[in-house]
Amino acid sequence: MVNRPFALWLLMICLTTGSFRSGCAQDTPSPPANEKAVSEQTVWLRQLIQVSGSMNGSSAELRLNGTGVVSVYFNGQRLAARLPISGTVAWPVQELLRPGRNCIAVSASVANQEKPQAAWLEAGANVVVEAVGWRITADRPPIGWQQTDFNDRDWTGAGPAASIKAVPGDVQRLTWANRSQREDRLTSAFRFQDGDHVLLVGGTFIERAQLYGHLEGALTANAGNLRVTFRNLGWSADTVFAESRGIFDAPARGYERLIEQVRAEEPTVIMVCYGQNEALSSDGSDDSLERFRAQLTVLQRDLASTGAEVVFWSPHPFVDVAPPIPPASRFNSVLKRFSGVVRQVATATQCRFVDLFDHFTEDLQVVQSWASDAPMPPELRSHPDLSAARNRQWTDNGMHWNDAGYRCVSALVAARLFDLPLHRPAVSVDAQNSAVTCPDGTIQKIVWNGTPGQRVSFEFLPSTTALFVPEIRVSESVIGGIQAELSTPGLTSPLILSQATIGSETLFSTTGNPAMDQVRALIVRKNELYFHRWRPQNITYLFGFRKHEQGNNAGEIAQFDPLIDELEQQIHIAAQPVPVQIRLTSDAAK
Repeated sequence: MVNRPFALWLLMICLTTGSFRSGCAQDTPSPPANEKAVSEQTVWLRQLIQVSGSMNGSSAELRLNGTGVVSVYFNGQRLAARLPISGTVAWPVQELLRPGRNCIAVSASVANQEKPQAAWLEAGANVVVEAVGWRITADRPPIGWQQTDFNDRDWTGAGPAASIKAVPGDVQRLTWANRSQREDRLTSAFRFQDGDHVLLVGGTFIERAQLYGHLEGALTANAGNLRVTFRNLGWSADTVFAESRGIFDAPARGYERLIEQVRAEEPTVIMVCYGQNEALSSDGSDDSLERFRAQLTVLQRDLASTGAEVVFWSPHPFVDVAPPIPPASRFNSVLKRFSGVVRQVATATQCRFVDLFDHFTEDLQVVQSWASDAPMPPELRSHPDLSAARNRQWTDNGMHWNDAGYRCVSALVAARLFDLPLHRPAVSVDAQNSAVTCPDGTIQKIVWNGTPGQRVSFEFLPSTTALFVPEIRVSESVIGGIQAELSTPGLTSPLILSQATIGSETLFSTTGNPAMDQVRALIVRKNELYFHRWRPQNITYLFGFRKHEQGNNAGEIAQFDPLIDELEQQIHIAAQPVPVQIRLTSDAAK
């Protein structure tokens, strides 16, 4: 039992046909400057309600009456944080309301003299609302307490919600959604904004990406000096129905859980990649495509309710590998149809669409040539047997990528997301005219014929920390018996670049970027900590139906947050471009 005074806040859901009553919407005000005037006494309350009936054309409003400082959530979406109120306030929640279970959650800090009050729910004629009753605790709850499926069995019952008339007086109507300011999203290429919090949502392609860091590294590189953070909410074998996320519950609960986990992150951008598993399980009928289309549309609606910009990625085609693995490309015809549905839904909902299907294989082969010590000549890339044999470098089964595969695919994803040309930066060294040039960065500190055996040394400052360092293209006049070495901060010894001759030029390159490898190591560590934060291995014991056994350990989950924040700071610093030292030396200098 809660043995100290508390305020049980007056709450009401108003579901009425038609529009809201007139009133000026106001932004959530900041906490009072003098917080000492507010008692430290805090209680947490939860209320589950069942909603049924027709919600077409209905509006919904959540009201709260009382005096104090509150944080308010509806179906996992934060409506207000540390909001001082005195009287009745209200938020529109029709975007968040759903048939079935809904959850109101409130944390309230109140003055000691406040007396308990009543709470109520009120419904319109077309909607039936059944209140389960309030649960309350005076002990700070763990992460996830404001979400619908949180197990509050150890909270105290606070009595049923009473159906009484609204408190007379003015109602202050507030807004809550941080709507995306990207009004040009359909007329210009996607670009990050400072402070963006980006969620990656999807199936196997998204979840496995966190193991290697290439995908997030490629996106981070294009953020430049902007502060952009990423969270990976991928789940292997998942579909738009969230079938893999149900754990011990039905898929519908898994979908509910997905949406509320997204809302808890308060994202500004949500990257969504579904369609691959749906295609694999499809019978090829139009009905399967329509089911996917309908649910993807529902998903877009629910994700957009956060106020974030939703960006759709299509599924990518599969590639073949050498026998005995069956050819994965046999699924590409149906994958193409599902990719088309993703495009159609994006167009219908006015969302950005990133095409990862059309010409994907051809462009991927270009990037793979950057990541190979022995690039395949262009005229051989289309040979099916040679391509299948080479594909084992990037994938074990033609469907899912390994570390080297994600490096290549991530470069392609970034190019298509940001609408950038697919090319590897190149530094041109022209000895005859004593010139070193590169359009993708700054060349500085050039020294010709310095130390014995050194042909030229220079420093290259890239515009971004990319997945691949530039190729060094050396003119024929200095080809005779030279090698190239690369040095960057963090390398204990220079890296000798591989060499190839094409026409009248010698090309020096490496298959990655040592600077980006440092960034990726931090990304992988951050992703691991976040994974344990949102999907702890013993989640059933911490938050689920076996919470009574180990639920006391759930409070430790919040301890991941400062560790993740610290890694985010390190990632931002490490991702800033650093100078690359290049030396071309003669054989005698080896």
